[in-house]
Amino acid sequence: EPLVEQANRQNRFCGSVVIVPPRKWDTCAKLAAQGCRYTVCTRGKQNGEIVDKREQITCVSRCIDPRTDADALFALMRSPELEMIVSNTTEAGIYYCKGSDLSTAVCDGYAALLTRLLWERFQAGEKGIWILPCELIENNADTLLSCVRQYAADYALPAAFSAWLDTCFFCNTLVDRIVSGHPEGDADALCTVCEPYFFWAVEFKNPDLSTFPLQTEPQSVCVCTDISPYRMRKVRLLNGMHTAVSAAAFLSGFSFVRELVKDGLFRRFLQEYSDGVIAVTPMDTAELTRFRDDILERFENPFLDHRLQDICMNSVSKFNARCKDVMLYNDPKLVKMLCFTLAAILRWLDGENHVPADAPEVLSFAHAAFPNDEERVKTFLQFFAGTEKYLQQVLRLYQAICRNGAYATLQTEAESWK
Repeated sequence: EPLVEQANRQNRFCGSVVIVPPRKWDTCAKLAAQGCRYTVCTRGKQNGEIVDKREQITCVSRCIDPRTDADALFALMRSPELEMIVSNTTEAGIYYCKGSDLSTAVCDGYAALLTRLLWERFQAGEKGIWILPCELIENNADTLLSCVRQYAADYALPAAFSAWLDTCFFCNTLVDRIVSGHPEGDADALCTVCEPYFFWAVEFKNPDLSTFPLQTEPQSVCVCTDISPYRMRKVRLLNGMHTAVSAAAFLSGFSFVRELVKDGLFRRFLQEYSDGVIAVTPMDTAELTRFRDDILERFENPFLDHRLQDICMNSVSKFNARCKDVMLYNDPKLVKMLCFTLAAILRWLDGENHVPADAPEVLSFAHAAFPNDEERVKTFLQFFAGTEKYLQQVLRLYQAICRNGAYATLQTEAESWK
């Protein structure tokens, strides 16, 4: 909604938003009670300055719960004024589960619901619309379209409907903004807090990018023919920097990201690690450096309680997605730093004062007994295909962390980065 609000005020878009909750949501009633208005607080650091401002969102016209008012939602889908559907049903929201009947589609998950809604629009003879999923999965629109086509086959919808789907713009997207939720004690029950940084990449195969309806300032929204470089940039730098340092920082006694980035040793780790990532990433170096500098400023956000313990959850899958490719470039410094990261993650899994969340096989490993440290590390590295050759390095660092602590071990290791 803030993006639509901004575009409306800039006379770049004259539209409103209808909210459709993906599950039972009592906020519909609260929103209606406030005249469909609520407050967004933007808090953080940007360009070296503290940002702390409030903005009232006025572009929401209503909220429709499909479980209690499906007819109103169907009527909306038949409207010639409808231009786009933007979804954010979390990573788990886009899935296919064999459907049997259109009559149950409204309650069978987002992809099934979307199929039912697009069928309604097709029957009304209306034009195709923009479908912009913001769920944090790779190729989110391609995955969603595949689910819709499968549901169309399950529901025995005609071939003409499948052809009509080609007139819709299913666009892969990538969103980068931290939203931390409701601030304590705020008078607006629906107030939410976000950081100043915002970036939304929209993949549109049509070379005429000017047809994208939601035009805003270019630094906020990037409409392009391929978002994969932006995904690589975010995963390797923003997410990768989190994963590379969080377990060690937590073991060193820090609780929040803003604390570790103020520490000289961990700040150096982040700086030198990101320099190495930039060097092996096939994108414009200046652009990557600007993005990294923005990340470090975002990490300093004094208003955001970004818990290291939360970042450490699912650490095995996160390392595989964010750091392993970087490690396998075999850059000597990056290998040293990420061997330290792996040793810290392993030590994190040893922890008795928290319950790590990860895949069942990782949890089984965490609670298993091993005859010695070498067998433990060897088994651990099997989760990260291609890293087995680093066994002795990770073993040495793991034993050092167990013996001396993560911070002291990092201090010693930093001397070898020179």
